[in-house]
This record gives sequence, C-alpha cells and structure tokens, in this order.
Amino acid sequence: MEGKLVNKPCWQLAGSNPALMPVTSYTIGMDTPEVFLKKVKEAEGFKVIKVKLGRDTDKELINIIRSVTQVPIYVDANRVGRIVIKAGDVPLATGAGRGFNRATHA
Repeated sequence: MEGKLVNKPCWQLAGSNPALMPVTSYTIGMDTPEVFLKKVKEAEGFKVIKVKLGRDTDKELINIIRSVTQVPIYVDANRVGRIVIKAGDVPLATGAGRGFNRATHA
C-alpha cells in the first residue's frame, strides 16, 4: 500500500536490488492456441515462462512459445501421470511424474 501512496515499487521501499532478486516465471494455463499465443506475448520481459501441460496439444503449445520467444520454459505437469516430449520434437526438456518442473535453455 505504501508503494502505491508514494508511487514507488516495493523493491525500492525495501532497499533491494532487482538484479539480485530470484527469477520469477510467467505461468500460462491450459487454453486454446489463440489464447495461449496472447498470453505468451503478454509474458514479454519475463525471463522464464511456465506452462501447464497434459493435453494432446502440448507439442503445439510449446511450438507457439518458441515462435515468439526463446526464454527458458518450466513445465508444470502435476496434473498428469506421465508426460514425454522427445527433445527432437520440440526445444524442451523431457520428464515424467508428478510435480515435474524443469527449465531448459534451448
């Protein structure tokens, strides 16, 4: 609230350095390809995009991200039992199991 009153970001009020802060991700939930593309464009400026996977369109959604940006991707696959995307299929790390969350620097 104080930041709003004095028109300053929280990090300035706390005396922090944003360059030393942990990287945060922009999360994109399961949606249509059109909405997904819009969300990827909204994520401009974020250093990581996190996507929720678990549908038949996973490969297409990763390709949408890569058509707009090359930032690392975190995968949230905790809603499915197993996700396997071969490295040759799309520029993404592979993995399986609940709670799999891994960045790729493709």
